[in-house]
Amino acid sequence: MLRSRLVLAPALLAVGAWPLAQALAQTGPAITFKLDQTFRATDNYSFAANPPSDTTVYSRTNLSFSSVYGTPAQSLTFSGGVTIDAGYFADSDGTDTNIDSQNLGLSYFRESSSTQLTFDASYRRVQLTQLVQGATFDAADLLIDSGDRINYAIGMGLLTGVGGPFGISLNARASARDFTGTSDPSLYDSDTVSMDAAARFSVTPTADISLLAGYKEYNDEDVTDTEQIDTYAGLGVVYDISPALQFNGDLRQKEVETTETLGGVRSTRKRDGVSSNLGLTLQRPNGTISASYATDVTSTGRRDTVSVGRSLQLPRGALSASLGVTESDTTSSQTVANLTYSYQRPAATFRASVSQSALTDNNDNEALRTRVSVGYNYLINNTSALDASLAVADYNVLTSGGTDTQRADLTLSYRRNLTADWDLTTGYTYSLATKTSASDRESNTIFVGFARSFSF
Repeated sequence: MLRSRLVLAPALLAVGAWPLAQALAQTGPAITFKLDQTFRATDNYSFAANPPSDTTVYSRTNLSFSSVYGTPAQSLTFSGGVTIDAGYFADSDGTDTNIDSQNLGLSYFRESSSTQLTFDASYRRVQLTQLVQGATFDAADLLIDSGDRINYAIGMGLLTGVGGPFGISLNARASARDFTGTSDPSLYDSDTVSMDAAARFSVTPTADISLLAGYKEYNDEDVTDTEQIDTYAGLGVVYDISPALQFNGDLRQKEVETTETLGGVRSTRKRDGVSSNLGLTLQRPNGTISASYATDVTSTGRRDTVSVGRSLQLPRGALSASLGVTESDTTSSQTVANLTYSYQRPAATFRASVSQSALTDNNDNEALRTRVSVGYNYLINNTSALDASLAVADYNVLTSGGTDTQRADLTLSYRRNLTADWDLTTGYTYSLATKTSASDRESNTIFVGFARSFSF
């Protein structure tokens, strides 16, 4: 039932956006269209383990748009895009046209004096040769295969009593990931539904207490046909110990119920216990100092994590970092860390982020998930600039017999303003994909093209 509704997501986005846009149309929309046309040559367009001896030469057309309607009390954003590749493809030894990716997105926000309402929906289809580095990727997001990955999501949130002594928070979300035209059995369809609720009471000017409850259901179509249901109920506290020191914590009774088909027999196992998140944050003149402890019930047992963090406002940028240790019932201690750094000068901008977290995935594997993103921009003069970017995604399975996967993209480019409306871009991209017990996959691509934005 969930999947049949999510398959209609692209149509629902378009239909749902129209009446909302009509309601806000009196404010006048801000609409932007963007055309990005490049001509490319690559030695491994399909990221094959054994690339063809010939070179693929093709054009890539990116068409995108965004429309924003807004008033002081509400806003609506509707966006979309498509990428089309056309040319000579050495893999098939012929000319062809491919739709590389498609996306649609809709978001709505409404605010009154004490209430906030949010809604968002999205659809994205992309070839599996492309690196999509989301915050919560898993091994399947990094695998190379023929075919496409399709992601759907829809969510809604309601917050009442903003600034008052009592408030309610409700959040619901449904998402799905489908694969089409693939051959790897590790690429299977899945969907998730989650709901969280909280009732907040301000018992003193410096203390809030919240009643918490939540439900999450995950289903997939792998060989074991996994179904996992997480439920919790508990109590949360926010307490200002002093004007500069705040305590934030919660205590929840949690149950994880996993149902799988093993050896032709459908069986269910349950794990339950107390989960908690405890944290202290100290405000300093140039940032914050924080410390946290978390213990959580998972499908394989329990995970404990301790970390400390520091954020700093710098004269020319900002720094935020945390370092911790995590341990589960089935693995030894592992280091986890987060780092975000930005630096800006009149002619140059540098930004970098590193994130490493430990998790128990839906296949009962213990894993470390690492994301690295680095970007550098240098203004040569008023009309030209150099850009460099690096994106790395690593999924390291700690459980015996697991498959480790990595993806990396490095791009170097030069941009020049030809006119007030047109930009010239040329550059080089190197891509790498690795997998346990498999040959590395690499590609080298050079490109040159033009881009223009139209705003109304």
